[in-house]
Amino acid sequence: MEKKLMEYHDPFHALLVDTYQIARQVDAANFKAAILQRLKQVVPLDTAFWMTRSEVDTPYVAEETYTYNLPPDVQDNYIRHPTVLQQALELNRVLMENIGTTIDVKSIIPQEQWLSSNMYLLHCKKYDIEHSIMTLYPSDHNQMIASISLNRHAHNPEFSEPQRLLIQRYVPHMLEAERINTIHSMQRSERDRVLRAVVDKHGHIIEASPRFNTAIMHLGLDAEGTICRDVLQQRLADERYFQLVVRQEAGLAYLELHQPPLDQLISARKLQLAHLLALGHPNKTIAAELHLSLDTVNDYVKELYQILAVNSRYEAIGQLLAMSNTQAAEHESGTCARQRFIGAQLLFSHQGDLLYSDDCLAELAPELSDVIATRLQHSECQYHYDNGLIISLDKRKEFLLASITDMSAYADCLTAREIQVAFLIGQFFSNAAIAGALGISVKTVENQLTRIYQKLTLRNRSELVAQLNQSVGLQRHLQNFQEL
Repeated sequence: MEKKLMEYHDPFHALLVDTYQIARQVDAANFKAAILQRLKQVVPLDTAFWMTRSEVDTPYVAEETYTYNLPPDVQDNYIRHPTVLQQALELNRVLMENIGTTIDVKSIIPQEQWLSSNMYLLHCKKYDIEHSIMTLYPSDHNQMIASISLNRHAHNPEFSEPQRLLIQRYVPHMLEAERINTIHSMQRSERDRVLRAVVDKHGHIIEASPRFNTAIMHLGLDAEGTICRDVLQQRLADERYFQLVVRQEAGLAYLELHQPPLDQLISARKLQLAHLLALGHPNKTIAAELHLSLDTVNDYVKELYQILAVNSRYEAIGQLLAMSNTQAAEHESGTCARQRFIGAQLLFSHQGDLLYSDDCLAELAPELSDVIATRLQHSECQYHYDNGLIISLDKRKEFLLASITDMSAYADCLTAREIQVAFLIGQFFSNAAIAGALGISVKTVENQLTRIYQKLTLRNRSELVAQLNQSVGLQRHLQNFQEL
């Protein structure tokens, strides 16, 4: 992969490669500084403002903006003078009318008027912000809006037209990298008992794990993408399943719902039920094996849904097995070089250049690059199968995202189409959704499922989901349930 990445000498391409590596490797608290420091190597700059928020109509507040190479009081000074703030809002309206365009402030306000304005005299001159280019850009994937201002001191030249255009081309990648960093920060050192979300000061959910959203719905707090932290804290006061932890960072709040281990939340009897559910057994079978009534089993399963923050039986099975897999991974060492990976990612430019690869794909990245390029030329399908791997392609405005899942364990017994269907079952797709994703009929999906069940000696969809989520060491940890 290193050779593949380093063979390009275009500075902008190298900037993109480093940007997405920073998004994955640097924590959220240091992300913006790292990005601006790297950008500075291509386009010299002295200071910067980088605001992240969900809307642009309310007055600015200091904590919403990250400042680069500026003193701590710079935003307070900005807000303290009403005329300065008013002029800033007028500039913002121009940016809104030209959203996505990087604009030199001096092209908006005539030079003489700018030099005599309060914004320049009371703010910009005070902090030696002589040259400034600004961009307002919304994310295509969430409520996040970025307002980015790059500045130079008086002794430095103004930004050139090629530099302005390069910044305009780069800003979408800055915002997408911020989104990736936000998600990756939630996933870093992830444990299945922690549910994460990021919200802004208005309570708008910027990013959230699916199980966080489900937990909020179970608590009766879902309000179309908005959540009140105080109400959430009050609701959790008497809730034994979750504890809320909040961390503030540059105008955003990182919310974590921490959950104790499952054996601390439910009885030994219910753990036995969880074991049988994880194996894909239907409720009637569970009731018979545990000598419980079917109504009791139904009630226990519903309680498990709430504890696990899931909405369906298949999600519950997947989550129970994921928890067991995490425990297994914590005890396993010396795994083989090519261990099973799920959802590992590659990023490509639209020209096919590799921008980023997860570490577990480093050796496969060059080969996968060629495979993906070929697939894109001959098919519009999102899901592909190649040599034991499912390749999921997501065409974004800024790049192409490829997610790779190892399904080689099934290569000897299932056809390529059957593996695609099985993979999507593991993603909790309905038959209709699978048909749409693969461009086949629902009847064909049903026939494929019948053959999958026969070949894998399975009885139903639940057992298939259970098998798809199994990994090395799983059975040993599931055995703990039986021994209770």
